[in-house]
Amino acid sequence: MSQPRDQAHHDDALDTDERLWTVEQLARFLALPVATIYAWRYRGEGPPALRIGRHVRFRPEDIEAWLQEDAQTCPVSDVRSRPKIRPPKRGRT
Repeated sequence: MSQPRDQAHHDDALDTDERLWTVEQLARFLALPVATIYAWRYRGEGPPALRIGRHVRFRPEDIEAWLQEDAQTCPVSDVRSRPKIRPPKRGRT
């Protein structure tokens, strides 16, 4: 017995990479703490998000577009002009 057409389409949609991402999935993808994603949301930064009830979700295409935009707005010269971070000096013992 086959599934109703709507149910079969729904199951296919769940098997693709096009489903919405959670905050945890985005944080794992970017190798950042979950708290950073929430901080970005609070400050109005980061990729656009959807609020579904009390849940925050991200469209994969919005994440990709945000990454492309961020890569274009952060020229290499900005990175080179920043001072190098050095470890703190140890005190005398």
